[in-house]
Amino acid sequence: MLNNGIKNEQRLVRRVLQGDLQAFREIISQYEKLVSLIVWRTTGSKADHEDLCQEIFIKVYEKLNSYRTESRLSTWVGKIAYHHCLNHVRKKTD
Repeated sequence: MLNNGIKNEQRLVRRVLQGDLQAFREIISQYEKLVSLIVWRTTGSKADHEDLCQEIFIKVYEKLNSYRTESRLSTWVGKIAYHHCLNHVRKKTD
């Protein structure tokens, strides 16, 4: 079953890289709760929450060609979200 999930992720990524915006909407739909939770737990900011989530998915889209299948897509998206939030918090405290 795990292999099917990975293969589905790979197909989804390929579709996005080929210009299929509906496939990217599927990625957003699958990972929006994960990203939202990471944003909330990392920043605790209600005011910045929606903007940060949007910025993260833009970053995911822009970097999707660098995704390597050694890790699950959820792990990769989560890493991007976490690092983006850390950078946001650092900028706010500087």
